[in-house]
Amino acid sequence: MDPELNRYVLLNEGKGLVPGYPQSMLDILGEHNIAAVQGLTHKYIRGSMLSLIGPPMIKDKLLKKIPPQQLGWQNH
Repeated sequence: MDPELNRYVLLNEGKGLVPGYPQSMLDILGEHNIAAVQGLTHKYIRGSMLSLIGPPMIKDKLLKKIPPQQLGWQNH
């Protein structure tokens, strides 16, 4: 894809460029899912989701439940 177009899209994300999703996806995920909302609502939902499953939670809670032998990659 064109780098200039990518830059334009990223810089103008909150200024009128709204992503579109197929109706079938919206039917499955619901009207107010993370992909269907934008602006402050998207920011709020994303923040809430990351607080539940973000990197700090994964590190503090989930990694402690994995047996040490399965975490061998950490020693390399």
